[in-house]
Amino acid sequence: MLNTSGGLPTIVASIIQIFNQLIPVIAVLGIVFFMIGVIKYIYSEGESDKRTMIVWSLVALFVLFSVWGILRLVCSTFTGNSSCAAGVASCNTANCGPGYYVPGPGTTSGF
Repeated sequence: MLNTSGGLPTIVASIIQIFNQLIPVIAVLGIVFFMIGVIKYIYSEGESDKRTMIVWSLVALFVLFSVWGILRLVCSTFTGNSSCAAGVASCNTANCGPGYYVPGPGTTSGF
């Protein structure tokens, strides 16, 4: 669950891990509610009061992905680890074990 042994960076990384498991479920719910709202709006022949479900589902999706992005930004800022895995230090030439690829200067990815 929530790992608090390493201070703020591990707390944020633990929250990211929990949130990463919830994102697909919440995103699917937001998309389903959006589609239901669109269908209701189409069948209501454009009544303006039927747009509320569409608007609120879009607001929920925006908030969901904004919070996810902010948490990832905070995690990568504090830990230096772009994957934000709890308890995992960033991989550099000093702490990577055998089999890890460390991109050199000027490269963006090892894949």
